[in-house]
Amino acid sequence: METMPENTVADSDYWRINKKKTKRWLISLPIAIVLLFLALSAWLSMNSSSPKRERTPEFLLSLSAARNAITEQLRANPQQAVDTNLVNLIPSELNFNWENERVQIGYKAVSPEGRITAFSPQLGVLAVLTPQIENNKVVWSCWLNPPKFAPASCRGPEPSALDFTSAR
Repeated sequence: METMPENTVADSDYWRINKKKTKRWLISLPIAIVLLFLALSAWLSMNSSSPKRERTPEFLLSLSAARNAITEQLRANPQQAVDTNLVNLIPSELNFNWENERVQIGYKAVSPEGRITAFSPQLGVLAVLTPQIENNKVVWSCWLNPPKFAPASCRGPEPSALDFTSAR
């Protein structure tokens, strides 16, 4: 039986130390890949567009018939209370034809001041549109909860003026 001399590469301290480092590196590589994958998936889920975010502007748009009717009433007589039956102009559900999906508007109300409140349980969005009369024009402010689904016209801690101001 042949024996290897003591000063060979297979028996050196350098080889043993590097062998341990290689084992540690090979063990930590899959862990690093898994952590990188989790971080990437979390980042993508935060930055990708969600169906709720995409449908929220259409939800706000469904309130426009009632908003326009309230605007006309307030322009005709700003001192008179708004007809609360205008709530019937808000549809009970929205139809998304490209996905064959229906979204209900579970709660809808119009106050005598003209404030429109609507809630969709599927979207999880509560919208409050409030009219204000400024210089003989009706300007609408918007508040949405949760604010992360709000379009740019409704973001911020305070209600903000909508892009589609009904002043003509």
